[in-house]
Amino acid sequence: MADRAIEWMQRVKAHRPDKPFLCYFAPGAVHTPLHVPDAWLDRFRGFFDAGWDDLRQSIFER
Repeated sequence: MADRAIEWMQRVKAHRPDKPFLCYFAPGAVHTPLHVPDAWLDRFRGFFDAGWDDLRQSIFER
């Protein structure tokens, strides 16, 4: 995927070197699975129930 993006940029630059372009490259889009394993869900279940602000406060109080 990266090689194809590089080739595309080289072709665009060779064709119109004075014209700016944007190449949005998102290699993270191909990584799967994107779901948390059940063991991790069970381990942290309820940990964030009070919300981010309360969790942050309790962490910084330690």
